Parts: sequence; C-alpha cells; structure tokens
Amino acid sequence: MPLFMQQNKNALLVIVTGDVTMDWNIARHAHPSQEATEWTGEARSNLNWQYGSAALLAELITTMTKQLESDLPYTVKVISPDTPAQASFTLFNTCYVHSYAVWAQYRDKVPEKTERSEPHWRVERFLGLDLPSEGVAEHRGNPVPKRSANADIIVIDDSNLGFRNNKANWPEAISEPAHNVNAPWIIVKMSSPVAKGDLWSHLVAKVSDRLVAVLTIDDLRQSKIQVSARISWEKTAQELNWELTHNPEVNGLTNAAYCIVSFGTTGALLIPGRHNSGKKPTLLFDPLFMEGEWAPGKGMMIGKTSTLVASIVFQILLNRDAPDFKQGVQCGVTAMRHLQTVGYDGGTEPVTRLQFPTEGVISTLKNAEIPLAEAELQASTVKNSSQRLHWTILAASSHDSLESLSETIVLQGTKNTLKNVPIGKFGKLVTVDRQEIESLRSIQSLIGEYCTQKKERPLSIAVFGPPGSGKSFAVEQIALVANPEKIAEKTLTFNLSQFNDPDELINAFHQIRDIGLSGKIPLVFWDEFDSTLENKKLGWLRFFLAPMQDGKFQEGQITHPIGKAIFVFAGGTFPNVDSFMNLLSEEDLTQDLANKLANKKASPLDKKTIEEAKKIAKKLIKKISDAKVPDFISRLKGFLNVLGPNPQEDNKQNDPFYIVRRALLLRSIFERETPQLLDKDHQLRIDTGILRGFLQINKYLHGARSMESIVAMSRLGNRSHFSRSNLPPEKQLRLHVDPVKFIELLHKLKLEGDLLETLAKLNHLLFCKNLRKEKYVLGKITDEKTEPKTHSSLKPYACLPAHEKEQNRRAVRDIPNKLERFGYAMAPGRNNEADIVFPTDILEKMAELEHERWVKANMDENWEHAFITDKDNKLHTLLVKWDELSKDEKDKDRRLISESIPYMLRKAGYTIVKLSV
Repeated sequence: MPLFMQQNKNALLVIVTGDVTMDWNIARHAHPSQEATEWTGEARSNLNWQYGSAALLAELITTMTKQLESDLPYTVKVISPDTPAQASFTLFNTCYVHSYAVWAQYRDKVPEKTERSEPHWRVERFLGLDLPSEGVAEHRGNPVPKRSANADIIVIDDSNLGFRNNKANWPEAISEPAHNVNAPWIIVKMSSPVAKGDLWSHLVAKVSDRLVAVLTIDDLRQSKIQVSARISWEKTAQELNWELTHNPEVNGLTNAAYCIVSFGTTGALLIPGRHNSGKKPTLLFDPLFMEGEWAPGKGMMIGKTSTLVASIVFQILLNRDAPDFKQGVQCGVTAMRHLQTVGYDGGTEPVTRLQFPTEGVISTLKNAEIPLAEAELQASTVKNSSQRLHWTILAASSHDSLESLSETIVLQGTKNTLKNVPIGKFGKLVTVDRQEIESLRSIQSLIGEYCTQKKERPLSIAVFGPPGSGKSFAVEQIALVANPEKIAEKTLTFNLSQFNDPDELINAFHQIRDIGLSGKIPLVFWDEFDSTLENKKLGWLRFFLAPMQDGKFQEGQITHPIGKAIFVFAGGTFPNVDSFMNLLSEEDLTQDLANKLANKKASPLDKKTIEEAKKIAKKLIKKISDAKVPDFISRLKGFLNVLGPNPQEDNKQNDPFYIVRRALLLRSIFERETPQLLDKDHQLRIDTGILRGFLQINKYLHGARSMESIVAMSRLGNRSHFSRSNLPPEKQLRLHVDPVKFIELLHKLKLEGDLLETLAKLNHLLFCKNLRKEKYVLGKITDEKTEPKTHSSLKPYACLPAHEKEQNRRAVRDIPNKLERFGYAMAPGRNNEADIVFPTDILEKMAELEHERWVKANMDENWEHAFITDKDNKLHTLLVKWDELSKDEKDKDRRLISESIPYMLRKAGYTIVKLSV
C-alpha cells in the first residue's frame, strides 16, 4: 500500500525531541584580500541566532508535513521541544547550549564559464560550544510535553549534550513505547560516542525492531575503528561493514532495525540490523566523487544530517509499514546538495540575518531525484583481505561480460556506459579498476598531504610497471589533481640509464633547486632508477640516500639544500613492488631462483636445485645490501603499481579487468588522435573485428605505446570509418603485437543470436541427411542393431527437445575454437570462393577434438556409457575414447569437419580462411 492509513485516528503523531542548541551565527563581511588578523574600520560583522539540533529538526519536519498536507489522507501533528521565545532569548542565558560559527560569503566557480556565481553564505569556521552552567544541567535537552505517549514516529537528536543520560527529560513515548502493531518508528540522529548511554540501551531493549540509527562517518571514526577514506568505495564500505559487525566498540549499532551511515553529499551505507539478517547492506554512492569531494565551492554547512533525517521521516510518512529507506537516502542527498549549494539565507534586510533555508530544502527533498548509484555489499570475512581478487562494484553490476562492457566503452565512451560504477578520474587519466583506483588515490592523498606540510626534504615515491604502462603519465595526472597550485606544471625527467657518472646528478639537483626557488614544488621523475652503474646492479641507489633523507646534495666542499620536491623513482626492470621487495627476502629469492633453475634444466624442483638456488640467493642478498637497497626502501614514503593494458603477469584469470583498462585507454586514444572517427553522437565508427583485436590480443609488446602506435600506423587520414583495409601490413604489426593472434581475432566471429540459431539448424539438418544416407529411420530410441536402424533425433529441429537443440548450438559455438587452434578462421564469404581442404593430419586432429568435446559436454550433464543408447536415462553407446570408436563413427566426425562445417558456413554467408603472416 503506497500510503499508511491511520486506523481509528484522525492524525499521525510525530514527536521530535533530544538535545537543543542555540546556534549563534557571526556573518563576516570582509574583502577577500583582508587578513584575518588585520583590523580595519571598514570590516563589518552581524550576530544573530536560530534554533539548532532537535529544534532545527522539528522545524524541518513541521514544514515538510505542511507541504505534504494535500498528498496525505490524514493530518500530521508534530510535537517539538520546548524552546524560548525569540524576543526573550539572550546570549547570556546559561540554561541552554550555545553554538558559535563564523560565516562568510563564497562565490563558486561556474562550470565552463569565467565568471563566478552569486555569493553564498557558508561556514568559514566553527568556534565551538558554550555548555550550560553546572547548576542548571537538567535543562540540557529540552523536553517535549510528558503527556504525548502514543506517538507514531519519534525523532531524537542525540548530540551527546545531556539528553541521552537524563531520563527525566524523556517523554513517555520513549520511556514506555508501545509494543504492538502500533509501535512507533524511532529515528535517532546520533553523535559520537555512538551506541552509548542510557538512551541507546533503553531503546535497544524496548523497540529494537523499529529503531533506525542515523550518523555520519566522521562521528563513527571518532570511535576505536579503522575505516579508510577516499581510497575506493568498495574498500570503505567493506571495512565499515566489518567494523559494525565485529568491533565491540560500535557493533551495538546493528541492534537497531537499520543503521544509516552518511558520507555527506556523496552517499551512505544502509545496514540492516540483526532483526533483518536476510537482507544485505546497500552502498549508495556517487560514482564520480568519494566522501568530501562533492562541493560546489568552499565553506562548510550546518544541518546536512538533519536534512537526511527529515528525508527518512518523509519516507515513513508515505508508507509507515514499509518505508523505502534507500529512497530516503537518495532524496536526502539531493536536499543536502541543495543546502550546500545555496547556503544559508542571508535575508533581505540591510543587516544580515542568517537562517536555515527550510522551504527550499524541503521542496528539493520532495523531488525524488536519484543522484546515487546502488550496490549490494559483498561482506568480507576478514578486515583486510589479502586475496588478489577483491569484490568490485564493476564486476557485480556488469550484467553483461566484461568483454561486452569494454566494447561498449570504446564505441560509446564512458559517459553513458559507466553510470553505476565508481570511476577514478585523475586529470586525463580515467580508470574503473578498483585495484588501480586504490593505488592512485593513496598516492594522491600522500602528495596532497605533503604539499600542506612545512617539511624541506623531498617526498620519495617508487613507481613500478611494465614498459609502456604509462608510469610517468599516471604520476603527472595525480600531481595535477593533488595540488595544481603548488606543484610545478612541468615535470623534470632524468633517465639514469643514460647517465654515465654520478657527478651528472649534481646538474639535475641544481635544476630541481631552481624550480623550488621559484616558489613551486618540482615533480622529478627518476626513470630507470634500477639500472646498473659501473656494472653494479642498482648501483645508483646509494647516491640518492642523502638527498632523500636530508634534502641536501654535495658539490665538492659545498652542501646545497634541495628544498621541497617530489621524487618519483620509476623502475625499468621490476613490473611491480612485490618483485622489488623480494630482493630483500632470502626465502622468496631462493624460491624464485630455484624455479628458474628447474625450468632452465627442464628438470623437477629437487633438493639439489633448491640448495644451489640458496647459495646464489645468499650472494645476491650480499650484493643487494652493498647496493643499499634496504636503506633506499626505508626512505620511500609510498609506491604505485601502474597496471597498464596487459594482464598482470600475463595471467588473465588473476587480472580480469585488464580488458576494461584497455577499453578506457583505447577510447581516449581515438578521441585524442582520430576524432573524425566519432559521429555526431560520439559513437566510434570501427570494424568489429578490429575492435576485437585491440581488446582481446594476448599482449602488447610495448604496453600503451603499442596501442598508440598501431592507431598511428593505420592509414586513417581523414577517413570516417576504421575498416580492415586501413590496418598496417601484418609485418608492421609484428613490432607491437603477435600478428598471427591479432589477425585471428580480426576474423573471429561471435556466434550468437540469429547466426548461432541458423548454424545450429543447418548442423542438425546435415546430421539428419547423413543418418538417412545410412538408412536410419525415426524411432523412439536409437538402435543401430534393429532393421531398419532407428534414431530418436531424426526429426525437424523445431521438434527437438531443448537439450538437443543446445547440443547443436554447442557444436556450432566450438567451430571457431577448432579452426583457431590450427591457424584458420571464419570470415565473410566471397563469390566463387572454393571450400578449403584441410590436410589429412589436421582433419584427423579436428575430428578427434570434436568427439572429445561431445563426450565432455555429455559427461558434464551426467550422461553415462551403455551398450544401448537410452536418452531418457542419459545413456549412450558412444561415450568412449576416440581410439575405441568404430571406423564408421570416426568417419561421421571426419565428415562433419571436412564437409558439414564448410557447407553450413557457406550457406550462412561465411567461409574458412587460412591465416598467415
């Protein structure tokens, strides 16, 4: 039922109670160039106040119910906390909690425009609270009238200012809540310390199944928990869910029916409590922004969480039996964004009177917009999972395969394709890979924090990745968004493999100094820091120890300070940080060397090989120690693994998202280099085979540079469509990819939809044709010993049972696999083109593979071998090895390969081509 209908009542009763503050707002009028400590007679300020906390919530809910009057079939009565009259209240009233904040006017940047917006009043600085005098502590938390016992909704603002432990101020509706079908919903807006105090214990004991806790992630982080911020939505949500489930400091929150943890204007985590164990937590999130990142401009705002609570109440008013809390979060975030954007109302009087924009917030709250994406949370059994493959929203929300998603990204771009997955955008670098997002955000946070500190020594970071993975591009883009005002625009790059003498570093350090003296922080890229010096592996490292540690370098007898700088050490021989760190572990190094020795000898990994590897490892560890590798690592403050377009360690199973990284990179290359290939709707015009080749090739020899080179080598000019004839010659492709594999993918066809069904019907038609040649007739069972021989499948395709139709489809789907294995592919047919003739040895192997495929498919469906075929009981005479088949049965598979496959492909408009280089 869409709306809750009160039974035997003329009105729905809402009680709002809890802690009340008197918010004093100091509106500061100052010129932007004026220093905060500078006195001038021209500066102006105004002081005024408004009700805060529970009183503000009551005002919001009262205004909301008035706006809902025409939409509800009942009236709503709101009982608010007792508050003093505006006229009689003074700054020196010691019975109330006073809150102070300084407000300023901010002009926001308008997207794609040079001018700024109209000024908006936002909080410049919170000044703190003035608590009541000790003798009047009982006035903290202004009570509602005691008579209001039978409430339908109770809203409590628990700001930890006395109400939670002052039972004398609790109304009867809280002290003795109803326990029947009329039990009230109780929403607690909670502050730190969370899930503590007499009030929470009482509510959990009395009405836990109707209790909703609403709090912010900032308040929750003040407890003894560890939840990451601005790394990835998945990581934050999983860590938060783990803490709320297992940490005794905060797991009391799950005693409520629902717990809503707000991330402000960017999302929330909705967690069903123990009473709703069958439901999963839901993360509501902004795909483009993490917590604290969405903001139209500078300045903070008071009342955002109260706005969210009002939205939750709104959903209960609409449907008390089954409130839509997800929609409550969505509407609440929409209203919070409106509040953050417009700021407080400054009034129209000559003297500024700051007030919460109640009418506008409530009006926006009712619009029912959906600004956030939603994802059911996959709970983690451990706090910090060491698994290589993490839960990702991308994988969970991709109803199609990652391959299909990647094709859509290249064809249509990210704007319309990736609406419901977290997107990491760092300048021109865009990624949706959780592993990559977390690494990039960690380094962004590290650089951003360093820029605000007064340290005068460099920040040192190591970056690893295969050649062409885009290490320098990634770091430049991170620096661009971390602090563009302080970091020098131009990156200094020094390739140590091109240096011959350590003295050449002195000139590099002077260049770094010069940029630092200009007031900017230099971004310095030390490329191939792991190259050799004087035939010593990692020989350069010892010359960086003093600059990294002390921020100084020596030139003769003179010591020069380097100043603030960001040192980025890019590896040339280590694909990731683990491979570099393994240099310090004798155990890991021994295991790695033992495996290499065993492979080289083509022998099993025995004790003798391990001992030999151990001796080599000890010598290498000594050399590594002499090269000061441990000292170098101890000076690093962070590292970044840049994944690039190839699967990590060439293992697609451990890195399934490589194809999405390729798609994002490929789309950016086309947008940047060949914009003429995009139509007016930004749809890329490209041959499907070429797109498949780009996305599915096993490896790019030079990473992203190879992708760019293939596009650049293609004869595109001013062409508006990327067709196969535009590709470079196969011998040229060899520079960047395996040309055989690339051409195979070019010609490989997707067998699905109408084409799959057409070929499946032809497959069955030819099968029946061959049966008739062998004098078979239709029978209830398949029996070749009767006269005439009978076969149960000798019927039209449309009359086959579902599993036999699927058998035909499976046989057809495997055609490209068999062809590809022996260097052939399906391609659109041409006129007067003769069918291909397979060499005898290949024909025999293909026929055997077909039989093995058929056997496996049946065995997977629990078929068994029998001397008489009985399909009803899943028994078949041919479920044997290839060598055990009769010549006649083998000939059936041979004819399928040599005659049936070419025939049905030709009928469907395709042919078989031999791939060559």
